[in-house]
Amino acid sequence: MDGTTLMYQFLIGNVPDTNWRIVDYADFNQDGKPDILWQHQATGSVCIWLMDGTTLIGVIPGGGVGDPDWWITSAVDYSGDGKPDYLWQHQQRGDLYTWFIDWNEWWGSIVVTGGTPSGGVSDTDWKIIGTGDFNSDGNSDYLWQHQARGDIYIWFTDGYHPTSASYYIPARDDINWKVVAIADFNSDWKPDILWRHQVNGQNEVWFMDGVTYSGSASIQTVSDTNWRIAGPK
Repeated sequence: MDGTTLMYQFLIGNVPDTNWRIVDYADFNQDGKPDILWQHQATGSVCIWLMDGTTLIGVIPGGGVGDPDWWITSAVDYSGDGKPDYLWQHQQRGDLYTWFIDWNEWWGSIVVTGGTPSGGVSDTDWKIIGTGDFNSDGNSDYLWQHQARGDIYIWFTDGYHPTSASYYIPARDDINWKVVAIADFNSDWKPDILWRHQVNGQNEVWFMDGVTYSGSASIQTVSDTNWRIAGPK
């Protein structure tokens, strides 16, 4: 992408077991290139594809849990050590948990160095879509969307714990619009919100100035809604 303009596309590969879902991407082995984080929706297993651009160069275990209701919602640096961590949400209880992750260079593997509960919600229609620093304090904030109503809440955090502050964004007129990714599309160093229409496949970016909507732009429609945008989150 060049902002909101599609420059070209590239087929990376195919994973026949569709229980494997891409949950985010991040630079896990600190080589300056994004890698792909997968989670198996039936078993809870996690693995990482180490990437050299669009070329797969290795596959490593990425941790996992026995309870497949724990889903990874994003992989960003919550601990401030410059390395991506996992934010989990329990799909039946709404609990949140952060895993701190390190890259073991010698063995070429992911190491879980610790974890902490990060709050949660009782209404499990609230799902964390991704994270971004919406108030420019250097910490990743949580963006939630209610799956039945479509409204949005942003929880501000101190890194991995929610603070008392939050921001509410009303639902769009058409609840088939779902937030699918968070990224800086207009190069102002502020996170923007990417929407995808679940019925007609339209894609649209909301440019954000912090928590304030400042405009929008359409991205090329993908009418086959079996294609899902998997990141960045």
